[in-house]
Amino acid sequence: MKTASYVIPDTEAIDERERLLIEAVLSLARTLRDERDRLADRLRAVESELSTLASRLEIVGLEPPDPATSEEISP
Repeated sequence: MKTASYVIPDTEAIDERERLLIEAVLSLARTLRDERDRLADRLRAVESELSTLASRLEIVGLEPPDPATSEEISP
């Protein structure tokens, strides 16, 4: 005959695993949010730099290069 400890799962162990899983998910969510914010800041900086460069081209009277005809720059 089985005792109650074999039939009823250890709810404390399940609760602990669930708590750890929730903490891991929250940590990943925070990391993703921080990375999103960092990338958004970088994108704003790049957009500002592009705007500045475009303004400089307009000041000297040059047209920006046509992306369809310009040479591709490899990284």
